[in-house]
Amino acid sequence: MATAVWLVTFGPVRPGDDKTVELYIAPGQTTTRIGADLASLGLVRNPGLFRIWVQVTGNAGKLKAGEYQLSRSMSVPRIAAKLARGQVKLYPVTIPEGYNVAEITQTLIAKGFADRDRLTQALATIATNGTLPAELQPERPAQVKQSLEGFLFPDTYSFHRGITEVEILRAMANRFKAALTPDMKERAAELGMSINEVVTLASIIEKEARKEEERAVISGVFHNRLRLRMALQSCATVRYVMKDPAGPITDREMAMDDVYNTYVYPGLPPGPICSPGLASIHAALYPEQTDYLYFCAKPDGSHAFARTLAEHNANVRKYLQ
Repeated sequence: MATAVWLVTFGPVRPGDDKTVELYIAPGQTTTRIGADLASLGLVRNPGLFRIWVQVTGNAGKLKAGEYQLSRSMSVPRIAAKLARGQVKLYPVTIPEGYNVAEITQTLIAKGFADRDRLTQALATIATNGTLPAELQPERPAQVKQSLEGFLFPDTYSFHRGITEVEILRAMANRFKAALTPDMKERAAELGMSINEVVTLASIIEKEARKEEERAVISGVFHNRLRLRMALQSCATVRYVMKDPAGPITDREMAMDDVYNTYVYPGLPPGPICSPGLASIHAALYPEQTDYLYFCAKPDGSHAFARTLAEHNANVRKYLQ
């Protein structure tokens, strides 16, 4: 008898019916309102009994806002527990390798997870609140265009509706910190490079490499140029500061007086130009030992490498003219 009463009072409205029912709890919504919404959706029989259960289990005021997937086969205790734990519906959001902050911003806005003004403010907040440790800070902070550039790890994330822009950026920055292993830091020290410099170089490799097997070779070219104090001459760094990054690179763009322009300024730019993946970071840390100093793109996306300027010019004539 007691079991039957409990089932009628707190048991599932429709046992065996696992069809998904969506429930949205707004921030600050009361238990009374939540119970009423559950009843209107046919998820509980009596909103008052739901409120009583939440109170006697100590969860009053602890039901978390968000979007939930429930069913009529769930009991009142099971529903209440899910809401108290905040087991909200999650949506996958993929940030591809090689995206810069502007592209990440556009993706988050397009997916409905960010407002442009709030995201701009969040970028400034995260950059100054200590989320990024000192070892990731740029050596020339006044010259970087975006402090978080390169450190929002490219990956597939699971976000819930209602997540804040600050929480999103913190999750992405924390994912980068988690991916940064002690071995990587040790290898960077062996190369005489800061982590920021490694990520900056990796971001250029990410943009230049189209073939997986060429990442380490391209890295070797850039390491050779850095060692010889030659300008890196990466078109990717020019595109980073162009008003139309997808437009053609002319002699005018290559001559732009911008610290990110590696045709004009030797060495690495002040900071990364995109978020590199682990493969590019590994390539930056472990360049192929080569005597190549030049490369140019071929129509199939691969590159022709050269040891001398004469060889390089011949490749340019062959593949780009």
